[in-house]
Amino acid sequence: MVPTPRWFFPSPSRYDRAVYPSPFYNELFIRKQVDAADKVTVTITDAKGAKMALLTDCNEGGQVDIHYTDALNLSPGVYMVNICVNGKDNVYKVIKVKR
Repeated sequence: MVPTPRWFFPSPSRYDRAVYPSPFYNELFIRKQVDAADKVTVTITDAKGAKMALLTDCNEGGQVDIHYTDALNLSPGVYMVNICVNGKDNVYKVIKVKR
């Protein structure tokens, strides 16, 4: 059997990310494929752990698809976005910039 060349696999793009863009200014997109029966919550916290947003019941037929527009009100800095699926945390770091 011939091994598959490394270049054969496409590199990840910004569309493969669950939370993007980073850095961001005024909005975030939070997307993740899950099972239709999964319980999903999304929490956004700052670097100190202070909760900035809590979004509950985020599963819409097996898809988490959030366009978070309240990001404009956040101060510039590092934030953690936790997509919790059935109690399992998926944490993503994003950076808020000022214009």
